[in-house]
Amino acid sequence: MNTDSSTSNDSSSCGKTSLKTTLIDYFNLLKYNRNYRLYLFSHCMQHTGDWFIRIATLLSVERLAPDSATAISIIILCKIIPEVIVTSFGGVLSDSFDRRKLMISLDSFAALSTLSFIFAVRTGNVMYLFAATVLRSTIVSLYEPITKSIFPMFVTDPEDLKRAATLNGSAWAGMLLLGGICGGYLAAVIGIEACYVIDSLTYFLSAFIMSKVNGTFSVTQSFNPEVQGDLMKVDVKNKKLGAKVRSNLLYAAHGVIAYITMTKDFFVYLVSSGFGLCAFLKATGTLTWGTQDVLNASISFVEGNEQETARRMGLIYSSAGFGCLIGPFISNSFVVKGDKPSTLQLACIGAFLLQVAGWFGIAGAQDNFFAVCAFTVVRASGESIIWMCATLLLQTLTNATFLGRMLSFEYSVCRCTEAFISYLAGSLEDAGYGKHEIASLSACIGGMMFIFWSVYYLFGKGAANPRFNQTREQEIEVTAFKSTKEVV
Repeated sequence: MNTDSSTSNDSSSCGKTSLKTTLIDYFNLLKYNRNYRLYLFSHCMQHTGDWFIRIATLLSVERLAPDSATAISIIILCKIIPEVIVTSFGGVLSDSFDRRKLMISLDSFAALSTLSFIFAVRTGNVMYLFAATVLRSTIVSLYEPITKSIFPMFVTDPEDLKRAATLNGSAWAGMLLLGGICGGYLAAVIGIEACYVIDSLTYFLSAFIMSKVNGTFSVTQSFNPEVQGDLMKVDVKNKKLGAKVRSNLLYAAHGVIAYITMTKDFFVYLVSSGFGLCAFLKATGTLTWGTQDVLNASISFVEGNEQETARRMGLIYSSAGFGCLIGPFISNSFVVKGDKPSTLQLACIGAFLLQVAGWFGIAGAQDNFFAVCAFTVVRASGESIIWMCATLLLQTLTNATFLGRMLSFEYSVCRCTEAFISYLAGSLEDAGYGKHEIASLSACIGGMMFIFWSVYYLFGKGAANPRFNQTREQEIEVTAFKSTKEVV
């Protein structure tokens, strides 16, 4: 009896010590890494505004085009299609110029573009709202691969990189939790326009915070006008008009050729990397959760009561934020190890089961709003694990010179699948299919993705390949063995 009690106490003590050590590690990362700390604050500001504008835009669609799920699908497409087209350019920019300066510039443009939403709401024209969404999405699309590829430059240790990715995901989820509650409340009490103004201010704050980051964050000089040879050294003032035109055309052509060359080099790298299919991991996840905006708007809607609709929508998104907040901590505590990329792939596989359980729960509890919120927590925890771990896997394995293009490719593909499934969901709802059928469809897709990635993992593919999971000690042993063999 005493022995069992002692063992139990030791185990409890070890658990508390482990948790304390983990929290200290997170605290030290923030305390001693000033650049990452500023980046994280900027990240929080940006995403706080994102959730305000997301809720405000869905409410604006319901006001300007009531009882139309297709209109909600179109606003989602207006957000996603520019991301599909433009994100690859963001990846090339990320790999060509200083990432910090790019983030500051794009934050400022995004803040100004938000004002176009207020114009759309005041004119009462849903087409203007679609145009404002396209403009804002174009800017954010350029921003996405840049912000994801810069933070590994702040954090180089594999374990700290895992912690930083967790903090990024937690910040995103925390801002969703805060933005959901505050956005829904402000939209109901003050008005939709207040959400747009707050979003604009948060982007200005994000730009200001990033301006305080020290250092240069460029990985290549592949497209620097100062080193482009004789073409850039020509004295344009002394040239005739025809020569000036030719010079400008050649300069533009060089940019196009550089883009094509960098894109071709990336696809060669993607195919030969050994983990290229993992770039589609997040995209298969969006096939599972891509119906969420259409369903959230439908579940939240209370006919003739915009204030109650805003409140319910805020609660649903806050529930999703809470799920996204706890998901990464669960995966990091029980599955993910910093020196084992295969565990990131394994965490994503398990997350598909959470998606399946959450969607089936929502399908069965659609008439009970609080049960829907509870199952949204389950679904969102799986979503956040896939979103974080899929990106972290690529950040861990991808060569730094290709990272911007890799993340932009991943983002573009996942937005393509999200555009497809969200439009399908809106069309199905307008065709007479209920929330139960659409949520069940999402659960079934999640089950198929779970089976596919489980088989892929069991056959040792992608990050599960042993060559990506050698510890430093194992690498030293292999190197020593090869050296010995060469001597013999």
